[in-house]
Amino acid sequence: MALTRGKRILVCVGPGGVGKTTTAATVGLRAACEGRHTLILTIDPARRLADSLGIGPLGHDPRPVPADRLRAAGFEVSAPVEAMMLDAHRTFDDVVRRFAPDSEARARLLRNPIYQQIAGRLAGTQEYAAVAELHRLHRQGSYDLIVLDTPPSANALDFLEAPGRLAEALDSPALQWFIRPTLRAGEFSLKMLGMGGAFVLRRFSRITGSAFLEEVAHFLVEFNGLLGGFRRRADEVAALLCDPELAFVVVVSPQGAAVDEGVALVERLERAGMHVGAVIVNRLRIAPASSADLDETLTHLGELRDLPKEDIRDAAEALRRTCDEMDAAARVDAREVERLKRSLRGTHTVHVPLLGEDVHDLERLALVAAQLYRDEGLRNENALG
Repeated sequence: MALTRGKRILVCVGPGGVGKTTTAATVGLRAACEGRHTLILTIDPARRLADSLGIGPLGHDPRPVPADRLRAAGFEVSAPVEAMMLDAHRTFDDVVRRFAPDSEARARLLRNPIYQQIAGRLAGTQEYAAVAELHRLHRQGSYDLIVLDTPPSANALDFLEAPGRLAEALDSPALQWFIRPTLRAGEFSLKMLGMGGAFVLRRFSRITGSAFLEEVAHFLVEFNGLLGGFRRRADEVAALLCDPELAFVVVVSPQGAAVDEGVALVERLERAGMHVGAVIVNRLRIAPASSADLDETLTHLGELRDLPKEDIRDAAEALRRTCDEMDAAARVDAREVERLKRSLRGTHTVHVPLLGEDVHDLERLALVAAQLYRDEGLRNENALG
């Protein structure tokens, strides 16, 4: 199938609330139907993926989705499919274990109470953990395809810049000013700071306690020793994101703001030298039956002899009014889709209609898959070609 052939990683990106998790799950399940051992990696704490797959709570260790359950829902899988939810703290621990200069430094940092409190919780650490784990799994080579459901974020591509931003933050002049005295003296001491700095931190220590400042200093010193490893990982991740075996699937809804963000995402990815495989317009409102079909339905209503004429007339008027409203909404969505296509000439787009209910189980994922992979959809040879 064109969406997955020749790719080892698919990254689903897009604004919040447009169906990235559903798309990631559907694509991953479809890949398993094509004989590819697939891992679906989510960063979504709302458990939508676990609920949809019906396998209970997900954790940092991959869990298989039972093949018999998939077949019962309509997915004729011929290869295993697994799912996991990122544990940012555990991923950080793995990075520390890999890049710590020695076993003693590793143990000190992992025991540090400041590290234990903030690992995986600071702004940007979840995004860094996502790309770090993606990199690790890719190098491990256990899967034919990894599908990443990116974290909910105000900026859908924050995770691309997270490794570099985190390293820059830890290497900032302000933090280095705090670290250097400890590096020189071997222990934290206000005396090693300049008069102004000592005055500021002495006042601060009255609130937090000097022991807290000492723990912070030791944490920053230990972490400072890992910055070289963080930078190397950032470079490796940047190269991976531009690899021809990786493609981005941009998911949007047909609303104005989401379309604008989708266009901006595609343009930003292409400027960075990354490959956009497809843009999926999810939850597209479709016009109701044609006028002839509506007239036929109204005629059938008129043939219901056992109902009062007033009730039949009211039902007919309500039905026509509802159809008019649906038609107007569908025309609005169609205009947004056309605007998207004009802005992204040459980028393959796929439309998934709005379903009557939320996607929360395998049967409904199968309905989404039927729309994604219909003849004019992701079967298209231009998609992820």
